[in-house]
Order: sequence, then C-alpha cells, then structure tokens
Amino acid sequence: MNGLLTAVMLGAALSLPAAGLAWLAASILARRACQAAPKLWRSARLVAILPLVLAPVLYAVPQPRPVPPVLEFLDEPDLSLPTTGAVQHLRPLATSSRALPTLELWLVVAYMLGLAVALLLALRRHHLRRTVLAHGRPADRHERLLLDREAGKLGVRSPDMRLCPRATSPFLTGWRGVIVAPESLLRTPDLARHALVHELCHLRRGDERDRLLGSALTILLWFNWPLRQIERELDAARELACDRDAIEALGQTERKAYAAALIETMRSTAQPVSAFGPHDRRHREMRIKAILSGGHPGRHSVLTAVALLLLAIPVAGAQSVITPRRLASAPVDQLAPVVVAQPANPATAPAAGPALAPVSAVAPVMATAAAPLSTPAAPTVPSGAPDLPRPVLDGRVTSVYGPRPARPAGSPVFHGGTDIAASTGAAISAPGAGTVIHAEMGYQGSERWGNTIEIAHGDGWSTVYAHLDTINVEPGQAVAAGDQIGTVGTTGASTGPHVHVELHHDGERVDPAGIVPGLR
Repeated sequence: MNGLLTAVMLGAALSLPAAGLAWLAASILARRACQAAPKLWRSARLVAILPLVLAPVLYAVPQPRPVPPVLEFLDEPDLSLPTTGAVQHLRPLATSSRALPTLELWLVVAYMLGLAVALLLALRRHHLRRTVLAHGRPADRHERLLLDREAGKLGVRSPDMRLCPRATSPFLTGWRGVIVAPESLLRTPDLARHALVHELCHLRRGDERDRLLGSALTILLWFNWPLRQIERELDAARELACDRDAIEALGQTERKAYAAALIETMRSTAQPVSAFGPHDRRHREMRIKAILSGGHPGRHSVLTAVALLLLAIPVAGAQSVITPRRLASAPVDQLAPVVVAQPANPATAPAAGPALAPVSAVAPVMATAAAPLSTPAAPTVPSGAPDLPRPVLDGRVTSVYGPRPARPAGSPVFHGGTDIAASTGAAISAPGAGTVIHAEMGYQGSERWGNTIEIAHGDGWSTVYAHLDTINVEPGQAVAAGDQIGTVGTTGASTGPHVHVELHHDGERVDPAGIVPGLR
C-alpha cells in the first residue's frame, strides 16, 4: 500500500508543474487566437490532472523482477554436518517491516487538513445555494410560458424553474439543471427572454455539469493554484461561448439589447453561486466587447487544443520513469542454486574425481506434462524417520530431489532437495516438532544459501530451509508442527522467490518427499 501511496503523491506533485505549463501554454495560445474556446482550457485541465490519473495506472503495471547477474556455482561445501553440538555466534534475523516514512506521513496529514478546509468552504457554498432554493417556489404554468417557448426553439427539454425573492439575477444550478430567477425578472419580458435564453444555452452545452466537475477537481487538488487559474479561465470561456450561442438563437439584431441585459444583471449583487457570468471586471469587459464586436474564437481552436495536449507526452514520460512499480507477485519459474551431494547409498556413489566445472548461468526448468522431470525412485528411507505431519508451504514444486537429465548445460546432475516456488513473504511452517539449531544468513560458510534455518527433529534427523526472506525463530527455540519459522524470499544465490527444502539423516541427504507432505 505504501508503494501506491508514493505513486499517488508523486502524481500529485507532478500535477503542479504540469498545470503551470498547461496554464502558460493555453494563455499564449488564447492571446494568439484573440478568444479562447472552452476546448482549449479543457485540454489544459486534462494536462494538469493527467499525472494524478496516471499514478495508480503506472503503479498497477507490474515490474518484472530484475534478472540476476550471471551466477557461477563453485563446489558446494561438505554437507556431512554433525547433528549435535551448539551453534556458535548465531545472529537471528528479525521480521522486517516497512513503516510509513515520516515525510510521507506529514505530507498526508497536511493534505488531509487542506482538504478538510476546502470541503468546509464547498459545504458553505452549497448551504448558501440551498438557502436560496429553500426560499423560492416552483414557477406556475403561466410563469413558465416564456421558458417553455424558448426551450422549444433551442431544442432542449424545459428545466425546472424556481422563483426566489433572494435571487438578484437568474442562474442555472444543479447536475440536472434548475433555473433560479428573481420574481421581478418576469416583469421585464425582454430582459427575462435574454437571461433565460442564456441559461438554456448553458443547459444545452452542459456547462453546469462541467463547472461542477471543475469544482470537484479544485477541491481535491486544493494545493494546485495553476489548476484554479485554468478553471477560472474555463469559466470565462464557457460564458463567451454561451453568449455566442445565445446571440445566434436570439438573432444578430438583438446583439445590443443582449449586451444591455448582461450589463443590467451585472449591476446586481453577486450571487453565492454561479450566475449570469463571472464577477471579475476583466472578464466582464471581455464579454461586453465580444458581444458588441461579434468576435469568434480562432478557426484553429481544435488544432491549438491538440497542440496543448502534446505537453502531456513529456510529463507522462517523466512520470513513468520515477513512479515506483509493484513487483510481479507471480513466482518465477527458475531454479535455486543446487548442490552436489553423495547419494544415501555409498555403494552407488561415483568414483572420486575432479571438482565440477562452474556453471555460467541458471536457466528456468518447469515440470510440465510435455516435459516431466525425470526422477528415479526415491532412495530407501532409513527406519525411525521423524513424524512430520504438516506441509512446509502452500506453493508449487519447481524442482525435486534427485538426478536431473534435463538440467541446464553444465549444471550439476544431482539436486539435493526440493524447491517450492511462492510469492515473496509467504509463510513457511515447521513440518514437525523440533529444536532450531541454525538460523542466520548463510550455511556452512557459504552465503549462497541466503537466510537459512535448520531444525533438529531427533535421532539424527533435521530439515533445512534456504533462501528465506525473513527468519522468525532463534537458535535453541523449540517449535511445534505448523509454527511459522520464516517467509519465502530470494536471498543468496537465488533466481526467484522460493524455499529450498532438504532432509538430512546423520549428515546425509534424504529425499524429503518421502517424509515431508506436499513435496511431490
């Protein structure tokens, strides 16, 4: 979970420069086009929030585990181990856990505090809007005649209409669209017609829903000042586009009358919610000039919006490089380093000879129906074997005990244990009762075994578990069947997360599948 949190925080941080670049580029393009279409500023909004949207997507893409360097396996140490005697200078490994870093914690706390303030301000605006609506009443059929007629001309459904004494100018609000107007509006038919057509054009264009989406984004990204400026410019662009649609619906001869109606509503007291346009002076003057001059946005507004979206490419590229990825949880079908041991029956042991040549690499070997592992009959298990009733791990056996004719070229022909592949961190259990006699990094002087545990089960019997991620027991500790002793890992000379299990009797290897359940 911490990895996903880090990815989201990186995405939120990258949204700041992305929004700044998008705002700057859109402002330059808008000045070149004289008037900016809403699609330009919507493109800027998309570039601004893209890093945050990409963060969980990039994290969800699994990152394959890196291929380990070429491993050269030298002669394995002598495994004729004494089963008695104290183990000296052992340093058991504690279970590792990664706590949330202090910096991340403080950033999360700061974000949540800012989000709480932004939500409180949004709830205040919502309360003011609800208060205005609560003091209004639905318009009757006679009062709706003008609205229904103009809605029919524009080809949109006639929305609900409420007359509120507290409203000073008409405005459209709500996801489904409700027109709120002062009761005095209907006393001046020309002003009412121009104002209602303007709000109906907003409804047809879906501007109110777009505004609500922008408000939600500025609340969630309350720290992103450039994004707020983009939304501010987008509000102005929506009003300019709506003015053009309204004049087209009313007729070009109504241009001056429409501008006069707009000026009249601008003299009213500011609404607590969105009304007949923005309230800052610059955008008011811009709207009046555009209405009177009949200006239109640049012909290449679509091209400028597409050009702005090209900014997302370097931003997404940089984010893909620095965003942490989750590691693939599927077990890797590769073998752990194997060891050469003398068979249990000395009569069948090969004659002594030179040491085996090093192996240049380890290749994956899978037990499949098409190419089964060739394993001879298990050696005879001496009498008096310990009672080991519990499986070591719920995983997949990738390599069994015995000769391997289908081995990688140059690798040892005999595998002295059983490999069980599983996800990193999976619990490893003791198959039976015993006493821990080894629990540390390495085994018999070689760190190629990784974190290794050995448990003595009495009468010269012991089990060995190698390549663990963490060790949860200490030397001298008594364990019962089913107790967790460690977790699956890929420490030491290992090419994938798994546990290498061996069974020893009086210092000699024995096929563990004959005694330990779940290894066949």
